[in-house]
Amino acid sequence: MRNIVYCLLLIIITVSCKNKPGKSEEYFTDRTPPKKKEIPQFDFTVDPPVGWIMFDTVINKLSLRFMKSQDAPASENPLVNILVADMEKKNIADFTETNMAYLQKNMPGVAIKEKGSIAVQSIEARWFTYTKEQNGVKREMINYIIPLHGVAYMITCGTNAGTMKKYRPVFDKIVHSFKG
Repeated sequence: MRNIVYCLLLIIITVSCKNKPGKSEEYFTDRTPPKKKEIPQFDFTVDPPVGWIMFDTVINKLSLRFMKSQDAPASENPLVNILVADMEKKNIADFTETNMAYLQKNMPGVAIKEKGSIAVQSIEARWFTYTKEQNGVKREMINYIIPLHGVAYMITCGTNAGTMKKYRPVFDKIVHSFKG
């Protein structure tokens, strides 16, 4: 559980950064499987919107898929990242609640706003929204969690404050394009 929460925290922090992709964010083509349990990493597809780039990378031994709009103004900064994590035999409701509780406990200023269910390719998935401030930038976030074969495909999307309403349909469309 600690690893899942650590991964989620790392993703949230990474999504909030305004840095442009650099050498460490090159396309990921070959991976070494985890030693403990084989957790699928890039065995899924999602369709990036027109004008968005998608790239796979490894950061601190975590395999991540990122999507970034090439056309959006810096004042909006819409970003998406996807992490695959072991659900540790939890059901989707418990897994989602655990992740929300961890965020609130370990990230000062995080405020959970809404939560709900979403059907993704006939899979019962969950989502929750929250706000946070990092490095002086207020962000609006949504985390989608898609359970499949004992792992959670966690799709975290964020925008600068005031622009989530504009990008929520884009984020929903990305999530609905998921195929595991």
